[in-house]
Amino acid sequence: KVNGLFSWAIGQWQRWNSVHQAWVSAKRKASYDVVFVLDGDGWYVPSLVFGPPVEGVPLVTIMLRLRYQWDLERQYRKKLRASTIQRTIFESYLRLNWVAAVCVCEASLMQIYRNNDGSWWSRKLHYVPDFGQTPILTNRAEARRRLGLPAEGRIVACVGGLGERKNLFQLFQALGAPVCPGDISALLMGPVAPEFRARLRDGLVDLLLQRRRLFLFEGAYTAEQLSLALSAADCAWLCYRQHLGSSGFLWEAAQAGLPIVGCAGGEIAHQIESLKLGLAITDEDPAFVALALDRATRPSEETRQWRENCLLAGMAHTSTAFGRAVCEVIQEASRSLK
Repeated sequence: KVNGLFSWAIGQWQRWNSVHQAWVSAKRKASYDVVFVLDGDGWYVPSLVFGPPVEGVPLVTIMLRLRYQWDLERQYRKKLRASTIQRTIFESYLRLNWVAAVCVCEASLMQIYRNNDGSWWSRKLHYVPDFGQTPILTNRAEARRRLGLPAEGRIVACVGGLGERKNLFQLFQALGAPVCPGDISALLMGPVAPEFRARLRDGLVDLLLQRRRLFLFEGAYTAEQLSLALSAADCAWLCYRQHLGSSGFLWEAAQAGLPIVGCAGGEIAHQIESLKLGLAITDEDPAFVALALDRATRPSEETRQWRENCLLAGMAHTSTAFGRAVCEVIQEASRSLK
């Protein structure tokens, strides 16, 4: 733990110094009204000791790895590390006069300050939408034909890095549960993590593959392949293990109108529940998960509403929407100086 803390501190200092050196070089070439620096999580702590890495100009940054808000939920108190310290340091950073704004992609974090805090420094916090690639959707039958998937049946999709964090063995167990309808299968697409490869040799996985209940597209994928996978699917699997942050795949699936089957805590669950995008799984029992998959993929008024909600939410979580929101924050910071 001591070595880990030391390495973290050195990394923070090195990144702060890199930002500072870049600023020293940039200010020789032009004058600026405001500066935007990425990855504030990586360098903001030394700012409390050494001052701003960018002197004389208000600074806007974005932070994507703040997690202390989940310490408010009892079930996560033992899983988060030093959340109280992180919150104290972050709020101290917000109080610095030269910090003009901090963008975050966690709506749950914004809700804490919007509902419970009226401090002047909390108004520096701005929500910007997380995003994934925007799929170009095609006819479902055509997408399934091109991917070699069965024309009939229901498909649960999971796209991205395939590893333990995606909690895929829970999905496999659900597919193998006696109560799971036989017409539900899973489509996995993405590079397989080395530590997870052994799990794919499990007897249950072999059985699912043989029965064409599991389709694995291993390796890097293109935007076209992502679009085909989302076009072919009926719902998306985001029931990740110990994952408290957002997910690009969440918004890729939402843009495709796919109901979400997700984890019960963290930002994914917050978005599912607040925007009514699908189901947040509260029980790891395979039979319970199997019934949730059935519910999320079975045509009904409920799934129709989830699809509409996903499409509506997805429109607000594109790269264009993200860029526009960040630019608006920068513009507001610039105007506040005049």
